[in-house]
Amino acid sequence: MGKVIYDTSEMKNFYPELKEKVDKAVVAAAVQIRDRARTLFTNAQNLYKHRTKNYKKLKEGINIGKFNRQNSSIKVHALGSKSQQNSYKTRFFVGGTVYRKQTKVAKKPVKPYSKGYIKANDAIDHSMQNAGNYLDRFIKNAIKP
Repeated sequence: MGKVIYDTSEMKNFYPELKEKVDKAVVAAAVQIRDRARTLFTNAQNLYKHRTKNYKKLKEGINIGKFNRQNSSIKVHALGSKSQQNSYKTRFFVGGTVYRKQTKVAKKPVKPYSKGYIKANDAIDHSMQNAGNYLDRFIKNAIKP
């Protein structure tokens, strides 16, 4: 009977070429999830009544992180990138903001007013719902003889 593997880190001495294929499948699944998150982000622009004309460019702020070889993991995030100017703004739409109101006391009596908030766009959460299916499919294709 063969050895049962519970974590990809256990594979490094067992089958090095198999671990490399699985690592590539993990990265491919992350790219697929990122692309789905970008599509969901763009399609959710109807959440915002007063949206900017550059809203579709903000999808470039959804990226994948650096692949971690020790535990074969990779992250999908909405933090933006250095190469895309203003892509950091994506994090405000994905995470949403809190309701803000005027707190500054003025010399003249002024009625308090609302500064508003940004509704959370759950594009990354929704794209992660099928992440296990994507990963299974890519791994099966990678290790198929």
